Amino acid sequence: MKAATLKTIKDELGMLGAVELQQMLLRLARFKVENKELLTYLLFESSDEAQYVQEVMQEMDVLFGELNTGSGYIIKKQLRKIIRLMLKHIRYSGETETEVRLRLHFCKNMYAKGLHQSRSTQIRNMFESQRTYAGNTIQKIHEDLQYEYVRELGRL
Repeated sequence: MKAATLKTIKDELGMLGAVELQQMLLRLARFKVENKELLTYLLFESSDEAQYVQEVMQEMDVLFGELNTGSGYIIKKQLRKIIRLMLKHIRYSGETETEVRLRLHFCKNMYAKGLHQSRSTQIRNMFESQRTYAGNTIQKIHEDLQYEYVRELGRL
């Protein structure tokens, strides 16, 4: 089965009634956890973006607190898990300021743990790539906010 284009889907959804649309969304939510998480974000959390970002940051802090610094392999694995979580929430939000805040928070946690100076080049590269992504994303937001975030990035 070939998937239809977004335009075709959009046109078809425009013709449906509210009840049919609700049934389709509920059916879609049943199949994947990510679909259900995205619907939860859109329905309940998108109205208060600041609170949403705080919750994601707290979740990241918990994962950084559980970071096992015994082995480089385990650190890399756990950092990748945190990055996946962060990227998922960035995708849900779709706002550039949220992306900047989450990426900077990730970099701050790595800096606080001393992982930015790790012996492992892969771990250092994770830090540098997130720092670079944050810097590139900062350029996309409003100038008034850019100054504050550039200063924060400079401290790292």
